[in-house]
Amino acid sequence: MRHGWEGVVLKLFRAKDFTFTVTGAEHVTERYRRVHFTDGNLRAVPRPQLVEQVKAGA
Repeated sequence: MRHGWEGVVLKLFRAKDFTFTVTGAEHVTERYRRVHFTDGNLRAVPRPQLVEQVKAGA
């Protein structure tokens, strides 16, 4: 996946791509829908690295 110039900046910060996959959904109320998804291994990233990626706009 290409990100243009933003991708270059993220690559410089060694940011990683994470793919979220929707695994299910359910209607809770008429105006609220609960979506279930996998996090693409996002929670396995060490905390300091994750904070740097968020600051970089990942």
